Amino acid sequence: MRSRMHTALGVACAMIGGVAGWIGFADSRAGAYEASLGSYQYVVLPDGNDRIVNYDHVVSQVNRYFADWPLNLVFTGSAQGAEVDNIKDILAPQFKRSGRKMYAYFRDGYYMQWDLDSGVKNPPPGVSCPINIRMRLYADHDDQLYSTHYGYYVMASSHYDWNEHCAGAWFGDSESAEYWFTQEFAVRGYSYYPEELWVKNHEVARWEGNHFWASTGNWSRIIVI
Repeated sequence: MRSRMHTALGVACAMIGGVAGWIGFADSRAGAYEASLGSYQYVVLPDGNDRIVNYDHVVSQVNRYFADWPLNLVFTGSAQGAEVDNIKDILAPQFKRSGRKMYAYFRDGYYMQWDLDSGVKNPPPGVSCPINIRMRLYADHDDQLYSTHYGYYVMASSHYDWNEHCAGAWFGDSESAEYWFTQEFAVRGYSYYPEELWVKNHEVARWEGNHFWASTGNWSRIIVI
């Protein structure tokens, strides 16, 4: 099993980050993008215990100005199936490159914690300005989460990188990427439930610089037995 950075934050840090997120303090990073006010929030999952912040982040700080993309996919199944490396292996060899690491914040059990993942993407070989579809997968230190509702599960964000590294590049369209991944797993023989759970990260289709936001606020579930 691969080694993944895994950080549990103390109560004080969580409170500071949470207050900053709800007040809406702007960050100082160049090219910051802003999740919609009212969409970025803590969400309690159906078991009533597990809890997530419903976007991933460019840094490990709870703040809608540090949001990267909506969490829009969840993988459920057996202990062997719903595991980060197994999900990535299903997509191999087409998806063999990773990208920049991002962070997700969640509670699986008793405390909130951060995980980070560089994900997978599928750039065509020999193309200098590729169109990639990318997914990042999040779980705790053993690469999977567990709840009484889902059993074993892994959550993910997905989006497009269009003409990456070239003039006119843009990023996003999470909703289309979510659908694309359900079909990618379907052709490999895995069942899915589209738009199954309302996780409140709705984004009206809009441009923000080269960032294209689009999300219904639901995530789709893919069964990986």
